[in-house]
Amino acid sequence: MPCIKEVALFASVLVAGELITNLCFFILIKIMNRGRMSFSGAIRGTFERLFLFFAMVNDIFHALTLFGALKIATHIKDDDRVSNDYFLIGNLISVSAAIGYFLIYNILWFEIF
Repeated sequence: MPCIKEVALFASVLVAGELITNLCFFILIKIMNRGRMSFSGAIRGTFERLFLFFAMVNDIFHALTLFGALKIATHIKDDDRVSNDYFLIGNLISVSAAIGYFLIYNILWFEIF
């Protein structure tokens, strides 16, 4: 069972990371002229990164494969093509952010505790 320090560190890294990641997505949307950032998209992305971060902290690295398969399956069109550069860039940033959260979490965990 995780201790209070572990949960507090997890939540702190996630919240700080999400502030930075959502700012990056906001800037990316402006640069690519994609309109405006939707609240539902930001929440969905936060839950995706939460899932990945939680899985990595608990040594369930196969969740990255599951995540990739689910994302592709939800974006396949009737012609069986995944078509959207924005989709690819966004997912690369999102997965990179979750991996970054995990690395920062590990660094802080071993330095502080």
